[in-house]
Amino acid sequence: MKSITEWNDKQLGNLIANYQRLGKVEEAYYLDALSEIAPRKGAGLNLDKTFNAVLKAAKKRRFLSYKQLSEARCSANPPWPGLSIAESRCW
Repeated sequence: MKSITEWNDKQLGNLIANYQRLGKVEEAYYLDALSEIAPRKGAGLNLDKTFNAVLKAAKKRRFLSYKQLSEARCSANPPWPGLSIAESRCW
């Protein structure tokens, strides 16, 4: 299979959808595809930081809301760099 970086946005979207449809969301190639498309489509979303925040909460058996992820944007080390306070909806 070709390198993830060689896929265009539409191809990556199709690849991700196919992996999800087949239930293969734990495979490395799928995770690489998510990591590749996140900066392209995520307005600066740092997938690793977001994933680590969710994983940390899950290990503590704690729910992590969208609000809590949004609040992380306002932290000293935000997962979504480049957003203004208004865009990040910090409470």
